[in-house]
Amino acid sequence: MTFQPKVFSPEVEKALRNVCPSEDPIDQPDFDPIAYLNAKFPDEASLSKLPAFHDEITKRLQRTEHELFRAVEVQATTATSATKDLREVSSTVSKLNDRVAEIRKKATKSEDTVRELCQNIRQLDTAKSNLTLSVNTLRSIQLWMLQLQTLSVTFNRRNYVQCRDALKEVQKYAALFEQYKEVPKVKELNEKQSTLCRQIEYYIRNNVIGDMTSIDEDVMAEACAVIDALGNESIKKVRDKYIERELDIYMTKFKRGSDDAKLDKTERRYVFIRQLLENNRSMFETVFPRHWCVPQELCVTFCLRTKSEFDYLLRESAGNIDVAVLTYVLQKTIDIERELTVLTAWRDHFPERSQLPDYRYNGMILSAFKAHMGLFVENENKLMEEALQATAQDETLRDDAHLRVGTVMSMADDIFVFIKESLKRTIKVSQQHILIDMAAVWRKHLVRFATNVGQLIPNPPSNSAQWKKTCVIINTADLCQSTSTALGEEVAIRAEVGVDEVNFEEVEASFSTLYSTAIGAVVNGLDKLLVPSFTEFGNGAFMNNQADESHDESPYVAVIRRQCHEVVNTCAAVLQPQMLRFLLDKIASNIIPKYALYFYRLRRPTSIMVAQTRVDCTALEKMFLALPNVGNPDRFPQSMLTHYSKLVRREFDRLNRALKVVQCEASDAFVDVYYEVTSPEDRSVQNFMRLVELKGLRREDVRPWIVALSKKGVVESTKRDVQRDNQIQSLGAASASAAQTARPTTGFFGGTTDTTASAASPVLEGVASGFRSAIRPISNATNFLTGLKDRVAISKEKEGGK
Repeated sequence: MTFQPKVFSPEVEKALRNVCPSEDPIDQPDFDPIAYLNAKFPDEASLSKLPAFHDEITKRLQRTEHELFRAVEVQATTATSATKDLREVSSTVSKLNDRVAEIRKKATKSEDTVRELCQNIRQLDTAKSNLTLSVNTLRSIQLWMLQLQTLSVTFNRRNYVQCRDALKEVQKYAALFEQYKEVPKVKELNEKQSTLCRQIEYYIRNNVIGDMTSIDEDVMAEACAVIDALGNESIKKVRDKYIERELDIYMTKFKRGSDDAKLDKTERRYVFIRQLLENNRSMFETVFPRHWCVPQELCVTFCLRTKSEFDYLLRESAGNIDVAVLTYVLQKTIDIERELTVLTAWRDHFPERSQLPDYRYNGMILSAFKAHMGLFVENENKLMEEALQATAQDETLRDDAHLRVGTVMSMADDIFVFIKESLKRTIKVSQQHILIDMAAVWRKHLVRFATNVGQLIPNPPSNSAQWKKTCVIINTADLCQSTSTALGEEVAIRAEVGVDEVNFEEVEASFSTLYSTAIGAVVNGLDKLLVPSFTEFGNGAFMNNQADESHDESPYVAVIRRQCHEVVNTCAAVLQPQMLRFLLDKIASNIIPKYALYFYRLRRPTSIMVAQTRVDCTALEKMFLALPNVGNPDRFPQSMLTHYSKLVRREFDRLNRALKVVQCEASDAFVDVYYEVTSPEDRSVQNFMRLVELKGLRREDVRPWIVALSKKGVVESTKRDVQRDNQIQSLGAASASAAQTARPTTGFFGGTTDTTASAASPVLEGVASGFRSAIRPISNATNFLTGLKDRVAISKEKEGGK
């Protein structure tokens, strides 16, 4: 029987499947009858079910045909209504499609909403991870603090085993927070840990290792385990402490000058080190970890100290050494170096073995017995001492007629000529270590020469010959310093070593010190020369000596000018330009501030006195600016005096600012004038009080002014105030002797006069009294006008700033 299925149009089939989906395989669009039959009857045994399957299919077909016939009949009878129903179904299907599209749109929107929710969930998950990390971090911080406390407690109880375990935990947490070491809490814990570790290391080093006689070896081993956990630096300190303790006995027993320290008793030294290694064998094996290399480093230190002692003995016995004794000592030294190498050799392997060096002591002590080197060096040293027997104290300067710019001491030429010849002889030996040893000899003589020349510096120079002598020493120091540098470089090249190994820095430093000392002597000499003029200014006596009306400045200014010109001209005749330039900087930076200090010694200066001081300052500033080229307008180009000119102007500017403040009337405006006129780096309450005291007021009188300054941010004192106080104290000590010879009294200008003037006649006293009465209103008016002028200037500056 052949079955022909009813075929519907594709549109109808699609509509039927969308409306009434069927689960029957036969109704599926991809139905394959052959595959379906093969699935139902996979083998011959299953063919027995074929009749039943055929009957069932036949019944279904008949039922379906019956239903179709009935449907055709109904359709024939109801064609019109069917068409209408079909339209309604089509419309319904269309609406259904629209509804499905709308549902799909809502589904898409729902998917977006879900996606957004998932994004929020991911953010919450990240926040959860961060929160978890923060909690873990805080827990680690707490554990770190707890371990620090445990470390402190166990150390205080001297429980070194638990102390070591706590220390390792503390170090683990410290490493965990290494990248957060700048965080305040982590920084605090690190500092606490460092302090505690230092305490542990210090106690073990000084109380455990330093006092081993009363401590059990097991306890020392536990303590060393703690030090081992602290790291290499602590290990080195403890090991060095132990070695120092053991070898102190050696240095005491073989003290220089004792019978055991003699060269022919050298074997006793080597017996000592053998016994020391044998007696401390258990310490090396049970107390100290092997990778500390304690016995090896002990032998190294012993060899170095022994070599140092032999160097001393050979130097002391140079030329008197018995050849037989020397041969005996050399053989014993070779034997002990080999023996120590064998005794301290590594005989087994352990985890740290690959990182440790093999210690060999060959030549460490023996190097002290290179007789040819010692003989050569000593011979050269002796020759140098004989050639330079005329020491620097016998040096005589050339006559003034032979002095010229750049003149140096003849002794300096002699010493470097000999060193040049000695260098030639040393190079012929062609041995590196001899050249380096000879460099040490040259360094010694050069440093001694610098010391001897330094004793020739006048302290301070007071006449033309002494000025020139000091300048010759300055030239000598400069020449020796540069020549010593070149000598060090030459030795380094010849010996094929670095300049640091030749080590001529000490020589350069000695001549640099000599140079500075000589420059300072010139400055101090000029300072001492100017003290009478400064004193005349400081006690106000210059107001009584205004005899020359052709000049505005005071007579003492002319004295200062003449003395400065005399010193600079004398020095310029000998010094090279670059050194003269340096000297001028030193003079300006020392003399000008000292002149300003004398201003603060005035007692209630009047406005006339302050005005005269301002005139004097202007004259002195011009004098100092012209000082470099005095006597020779072409000595320095202006480009070389930029720094010097700035220095002079800066120092006088500070004094002029102080004078402006003192000119102001002692009223509430005084504070504003001080704040506006004084430069920021000089503003301080201490400096303000100096100026106030010049006005005759005390601190109790001006407390509101001090409060006003403090509100403006003015500090109590500055570094310059401290320096000024120290200089004022030194000035007070220096002027004490001058006060014994002439006791000044107050003059009518507010200054001082000599006591001899007190014997004036009554007529002159009456004239002076009348003059004072006449000038007092003028003085008051001048003070008022000066203060008003300063206030107007300050107001203009404020308006200009705005």
